[in-house]
Amino acid sequence: VLSDKKGKVITYTKEYFEEIWGIEPYLYLDYLSLKGDPSDNVFGVKGIGKKTALKLVEQYKCLENILQNSDNKYLKGNEELVKKNKEFLRINCDLKVKYKLVDFDSVKILSNSNDILTSLKYS
Repeated sequence: VLSDKKGKVITYTKEYFEEIWGIEPYLYLDYLSLKGDPSDNVFGVKGIGKKTALKLVEQYKCLENILQNSDNKYLKGNEELVKKNKEFLRINCDLKVKYKLVDFDSVKILSNSNDILTSLKYS
């Protein structure tokens, strides 16, 4: 669930996502791996933009198929970049965290947050 620029709440269902992007949600990571994601400072394959990335993902259905079967000239020599992009962009949900949020004193952390952020700014 997100808000648009006007503050309207948008629920990103599978159907809404497909309507906006034209691909199933699980393919979005493959799409970003090809075209890049400037907000995460991930450089895509030079010569592959939004349209080409969407076309490749729609046609081949997964990054592995794209790399094995596509004759796209821009992919040649960029296979490792695309694989690393996918690995970097994937959210790791398998982390073992030994602490729980309730274990932290949020009042103390928030009261010191200005000092913490200031120290990080100048370090």
